[in-house]
Amino acid sequence: MDKKLKNQKIKKYALIGVACLVVIGLIFGTSITSKTPGEVLDLQDQEVAEPAETEAAEPEEAIEEEVAEEEEEEPAETEDEEKADAEEAEEEKEEAQTEEEQTAQAPQNDNTDQSAVSEEQNNSSKEQTSSEEKKSEKKSEKKDSDKSKSEKKSDKKSEKKDSSDKSKDSKKSDKSKDSSKDKDKSKDKDKDKNKDKDKDKDKDKDKDTDKDKDKDKDKDKDKDSEPAVDDSKVTVYIQILCYTLSNDMSQLTNEAIRNYIPSNGVILGRTEYTCDKGATVYDVLSAVCRNKGVQLDANYKSAYGSIYVEGIGYLYEFDAGPQSGWMYSVNGVFPNYGCSSYTVANGDEIKWLYSCQGIGADL
Repeated sequence: MDKKLKNQKIKKYALIGVACLVVIGLIFGTSITSKTPGEVLDLQDQEVAEPAETEAAEPEEAIEEEVAEEEEEEPAETEDEEKADAEEAEEEKEEAQTEEEQTAQAPQNDNTDQSAVSEEQNNSSKEQTSSEEKKSEKKSEKKDSDKSKSEKKSDKKSEKKDSSDKSKDSKKSDKSKDSSKDKDKSKDKDKDKNKDKDKDKDKDKDKDTDKDKDKDKDKDKDKDSEPAVDDSKVTVYIQILCYTLSNDMSQLTNEAIRNYIPSNGVILGRTEYTCDKGATVYDVLSAVCRNKGVQLDANYKSAYGSIYVEGIGYLYEFDAGPQSGWMYSVNGVFPNYGCSSYTVANGDEIKWLYSCQGIGADL
C-alpha cells in the first residue's frame, strides 16, 4: 500500500510540472515573434531547457520532502481514499490535455516559421535521400551489369565446355568407329588369309593326288614294262660253307684234301637261282654246282628214302672225324628228312654246312 501511494503522488507532481512547462512556453512564445525564425528557435530551445530543469528539480525535491513527512506520520488510508485519489488523477489528466490543445492553437506565426524551417529540412533531407537513391540505383545497375557480364562469361564457359565435350565425344566416337573398322579389316584380312591357306591346302592336296596318280601311273608303267612273272618258276638263294673246319684245321684227318679247304670256309657264296616250281633242295644244289664247277658226290639210299650227299668240293664225310659230314638248312631250320624230299618255295635261303662234331652241334 505504501508503494502504491508513493507512485500516485509522484505521478501527480509530474503532471503539475508538465503543466507549468506548458504555461511558461506560452508566456515566452509571444515575446519571441519579433525575431527571425532561426533566432526564435535558438531562444526557444535555451529558455525551454532552463525552466524545465528548475521546475523538474523543484517538484522532485517537494516530492521527496512530502514522502519523508508521510513516512514519519505513517497514516492508514482506506480503499475509499485510494479511489478518490484515482478520480483526482484522471481529472488532472483531462485538464492537462485541454491545456495542451490550447497551446497548440495559440501562436500561428510561430507555427509558420517552424513549418518553413521544417520544410527546408525536409527538402534537404529529400535531396539527400534522392542522391542516395541515385547512388544506390547506380550501384544496383553496376551490380546488375556485373552479374550479366559474369552470367555471359559463365554461359560462354559452359558453351566452350559443351563444345569441347561434344568434340571429345565426337573424337571418341570417330576413334571407336575407326577401331571397329580396323577390327573389321583385320577380321577380313584373317578371313582372306584363311581362305588363302585353304586354297593352298587344296592345291597341296591336288598336288598330292596328282603325285599319287603319277606314282600309280609309274607303277602301272613299270608293271607294263616288267616282264610278266611266271608262276611256274621260283627264285631261291644257296650257300656252301665249311668254316667249322677252316677255323680249326687240326680236326682234318685226310691231309690229301688240305689244299681244297678254303681258308675263309666259303666254298660257294650266296647265289641266286631260279628253278621250276616243285624243285627240291637237291635239284637246286646239283644245278648250281654244275653251273659253278663245284665237285658234288651224292647217291640215293633206300634207308633214308632220299638222295644222300657224301661230298662237296672234295670234302667228304669222316674227313674231320667219325661224326663229321654235310647237313642242310632252309631259312635257318635243319629238316629231319633227305634233301631230295624237301620242295623249295620262292625266296627260300638254303645253306649247306660241314659239321665236325656232334652231327651239327658245332654249327
